[in-house]
Amino acid sequence: MLKKQPVDRFSICIDTLNLRLNHTLPVSTDLTLLLPSNAHYIYKQGNTTLTRLDDNKRNKNYHLSYSVQVDDIELGSIDLKPVRATYAANLVHLRTDNQLLYSSELLPTIRQFLTDFQLELHNYSRLDIAIDTNAYIMKRFDKYFYKPDEYHLHTNNRQIHKLNAFGSIERTGETNATIYLAQNVNGRSLKLYNKSLEIHESSHKDYISEYHKANGVNPLKEVWRLELTITNDAVKKYEKTYRLHTDYNTELSEYHYKRLEPAEQTLYYLDKEVFPYTPDFDRLQDAQHLLELFKHFSGNLAEFRKKDSSNKTRCTHMPLIYLPDNIAELKPNQIYRITKSKYEENNMKNTVKVIFEQFAKHHKTSYLEVAKELADDNNLTEYYNALCDKYASVISTYNNSLTNYSKPSAFLF
Repeated sequence: MLKKQPVDRFSICIDTLNLRLNHTLPVSTDLTLLLPSNAHYIYKQGNTTLTRLDDNKRNKNYHLSYSVQVDDIELGSIDLKPVRATYAANLVHLRTDNQLLYSSELLPTIRQFLTDFQLELHNYSRLDIAIDTNAYIMKRFDKYFYKPDEYHLHTNNRQIHKLNAFGSIERTGETNATIYLAQNVNGRSLKLYNKSLEIHESSHKDYISEYHKANGVNPLKEVWRLELTITNDAVKKYEKTYRLHTDYNTELSEYHYKRLEPAEQTLYYLDKEVFPYTPDFDRLQDAQHLLELFKHFSGNLAEFRKKDSSNKTRCTHMPLIYLPDNIAELKPNQIYRITKSKYEENNMKNTVKVIFEQFAKHHKTSYLEVAKELADDNNLTEYYNALCDKYASVISTYNNSLTNYSKPSAFLF
């Protein structure tokens, strides 16, 4: 019989972080106004460089995508101009690099990008919170799921009789299946799978194993993951709500309330009957905050209940994992920097080459300034010099030589 006590060894982390951003004023470069026809190949502001992704790399749900690099850290990518015009067209959609989510540089890197391009958080498009443990929770699942006469299965307080799964289950008992305990229930989903198997056989994300080791999970043993997905639809249900003193039915979200003038804010009051529970950006690497979010948003999402023959109206909750009320501070991986592969090096060479071609076409030495800066940042000086020799006849016709530029260009084309 399983002991009903908190699991001692488990780690908690963010595995997906997609944000919707909007511009603050004033704006030097409004990303939401860019079109495929007028968008530049590279934008550089402050410590952040945006590089346009080719059509075979961009998110197909958007007309434009850019990779985002802050100093020498790969932040992720942004998507602009959704194909469906109604899909938050006036916002910048950020998809955070997975490795960065396990790093101590996550929040500082995002903040730097927001500062450089005058952006602020609008809402969370998607947030995945993962709990990883060596406890054999698949065994618990099997025990409850395959005994329907003894255990009920509930999703969002409704009894169900089947679940979706993807993968394979061996007759020996081994499985690499992903069990979908709940799918898109009011903007929330929950799944269970063997994380160590996924790392070793498909993703090869060794940095997650390093994270496990630092946070009390043995990566040499099987690691099982319960992964909760929260979308903006779920978060909106728990936002702070402000109501007009003179009209209860007139309400504002916290986002719109904060944009009122102080005198206007006095006309509203905080409705304490609506319990606010939203992700706090500044605490996204706070283990206690993540644990509270996980418990709150996964509550009643998917649960087993043991039938009670003596009292049919009462059923005992049977969790797959026993979570404590408190958790130690998490230990993110140390700072990581970009290590470029041969493919990435060739891609950057192609970028520098395209800039030279644009220089020859438009006769603007600002292109050469950016080309030199990119070459210097990516150890491509020899390649840059070779292109200078190739375009020497064009370059020599201009008074502003390569060696005399004084400031980097903000953008190209």
